[in-house]
Amino acid sequence: MGVPPEYIAVPLMLSAAAGLGSGWVVCPKAMDKGWKETSVLWGGIVARPGSKKSPCLQLTAKPLHRIEAKLKTGYLQAKAQYQIAKRAAKDDPAALMTLVEPKQERAVVQDATYQALVELSSASPHGLMAQCDEVAAMVSAWRVKGQEAARGFFLTAWSGDQPYTLDRKEGGMTFIEHLFIVISGGVQPSVLGSLVRDARQNGAANDGLLQRFQLLVYPDDNHAPA
Repeated sequence: MGVPPEYIAVPLMLSAAAGLGSGWVVCPKAMDKGWKETSVLWGGIVARPGSKKSPCLQLTAKPLHRIEAKLKTGYLQAKAQYQIAKRAAKDDPAALMTLVEPKQERAVVQDATYQALVELSSASPHGLMAQCDEVAAMVSAWRVKGQEAARGFFLTAWSGDQPYTLDRKEGGMTFIEHLFIVISGGVQPSVLGSLVRDARQNGAANDGLLQRFQLLVYPDDNHAPA
């Protein structure tokens, strides 16, 4: 790829974390099973425009896209079986009551509102990876009218094992037992600088969001290329 090795290593670690999903935890203390940490990681690449951030992110997410393809195939098969069973039970109300329409589980999303992510997470018990070319654009979108609750949603998602409930008058209740979202993306240095200044100067923005990006790296351009 002709890029510093961090451009590949960090997004690959993020993809691996998303691949593990919510079904795995680490107990830092061997004798203390009450302290558990999930594999949720947030991070990405800090680099100037034209530095091949996006191609590297796409390359390292390929394993998750293969998982996504398998999930889609399984969903289509389950949906076909559901339709057959529904037609067979059309004259049997009791049998119809027992049928559960399948939902498509996902592994990676690239452009979705937090409301859509709630629905997707509800159908994806293993968790998701939110992949974005520009992390800053995603964070800025949380300030748009109607998306104000997105910041709190993602702050909860970072822990990887907390429940989340969305209640809406028209849509009813959506429940997620373990909200688990990995974030992988890129950001320009100047844009990241503005986010840091905003967090330092604005009390509302200094809520620990930026500190959750544990694997955000800004490698020197003169590193040995990967």
